[in-house]
Amino acid sequence: MYGIKVPYAYATTGAIVGVLYYLHDQPLSKWPSGLTIIAVLSKLASAALILPISEAIGQLKWTWFHGKNSRDAFDFEIFDKASRGAWGSFILLYRTRGKSLAALGALLTVLLLAIDTFFQQVTDLPERWKLEGESFIPRVIRYEPKVEMLYDTSFMNNEPSTIVNTDLQTALSPFFYDKNGTFPLKIGNATQAEIPLVCPTSRCEWSSYETLAVCSACEDVSHLLDYACLNTSMDWIKNSSGLGTGTSFPDDAVIVSSSDGTVGSVYAKTPPVAQECMLSWCVETLRSFYDSGDYEEQVVETFMNTTSAEWPWWTQDYPEQQMTLTEFRTNISIFPPSAKSGAIPFGISNETFLDLVIIFDEIFPSLITVADGTAPPFVKIRTAAVDNVYSRLVHFSPWLAPNNVAFHMQRMARTMTNVIRSDTNSNELVVGIAQALETYVAVHWAWLTFPLVMLCLSIIFLVATMLKTSSSSHDDVGIWKTSAMPTLMYGLPQDMQKDIISTTSSGGSSHERPRKVRIRLLPKQGWRVSGQVQLAPAAPPGFI
Repeated sequence: MYGIKVPYAYATTGAIVGVLYYLHDQPLSKWPSGLTIIAVLSKLASAALILPISEAIGQLKWTWFHGKNSRDAFDFEIFDKASRGAWGSFILLYRTRGKSLAALGALLTVLLLAIDTFFQQVTDLPERWKLEGESFIPRVIRYEPKVEMLYDTSFMNNEPSTIVNTDLQTALSPFFYDKNGTFPLKIGNATQAEIPLVCPTSRCEWSSYETLAVCSACEDVSHLLDYACLNTSMDWIKNSSGLGTGTSFPDDAVIVSSSDGTVGSVYAKTPPVAQECMLSWCVETLRSFYDSGDYEEQVVETFMNTTSAEWPWWTQDYPEQQMTLTEFRTNISIFPPSAKSGAIPFGISNETFLDLVIIFDEIFPSLITVADGTAPPFVKIRTAAVDNVYSRLVHFSPWLAPNNVAFHMQRMARTMTNVIRSDTNSNELVVGIAQALETYVAVHWAWLTFPLVMLCLSIIFLVATMLKTSSSSHDDVGIWKTSAMPTLMYGLPQDMQKDIISTTSSGGSSHERPRKVRIRLLPKQGWRVSGQVQLAPAAPPGFI
């Protein structure tokens, strides 16, 4: 009976729902074989539905012929194919025009072909980030580098002398001449970090943190320039040297160039462009992200100390020795609004600051000189030297228009910040989170609608089939389903068998059209074929 097989469909569908409910929003590692079990159960569910449906179609075959009207003999083969698969069911749908209960079974058989697709769409495997551990990124409060040198301290004439910060000098040199500075290393679309961070997984994130940094700013001051002929020092001449040639330079960095960076505009008396730029120590509030080799940094807030203070520079000229002593006598200390009372201020010592200034003395100030319109340009550097003249050919200058000087200064300040944060003697590590991808199971319950509807329709079809075949009008048909026993028990009349055999064995040589045979099953009397009735071995008394 069909009813014995129906609970299997309910049981497998219920098991699928139970497994899905257990796996929903859970890591796949919680039950790795869960999806395999769902795949097996979905196959069992579809098999549990298709078997009773095919048997019900086979049973409805006998009720199709057991009626008041005779049916085409070809319908017997159509029903037989419909009980075996989707193609026969499609033919049965077309044959019955949907006016038979068997058409519902045929429709369900066709639609069951898509049930596996819906079961496959029920589950998805999204990847989500989960906390995996800690990550670390450097920041600096006080920049106190350890300068490698031969002796503990450097002296000149028994006076402490500055020592060049080689780390910053190496980082800043590409910004001075010929190159447009340095750029972060890129691999594909990923930008490599220029600081020594520690990220044990493919993704790390750090909350906002404060660090000592270098900030930059530039202002266009071209409107302050005047066209005039003035008496001035000979610093703009390539070979000029000697005491006094470099004493007229301003305190700030004023970058002036021709409007298009060429000598021609100078001879054409085109007004030049001028920008006043500065570098300043500041405290930046940063948020950092690291994802699959790509490092991103966001500046949340910048604090710069603007409190008035005494002039920190002290100089003393010694004309006899042709020497000038310079000192920076004030430590740089920055107290951002977030600083707690008694906390160590951000900043650097006066000696460290002076060591850094020495690096910029090479090009601030410097001048590009050209003998004439066809001569190669030279940049005159280290103009504070007394007896020697230093110059080098200019192949490319990032300080000349139309290059973006403000952006150039900004990148230089960022490079300095990265060098400061990379100093192992000065930095400290900020703790962040490390995340790793994990596969989860997401259940899309809407895709279960189709399988559940198919289950309900199948139950309706099977119940309707049982009611139809057990009714008083068909109680003598018997429960044959797809069995071939009735065809053995109720054979066609011998003369009809000969007629059909002779028609099919003629090989198409006969010009006569094949006869269309219509049959009807009378279980107690046999098959009624085109008006003929084959009597059963024991016909009821009085049967004609």
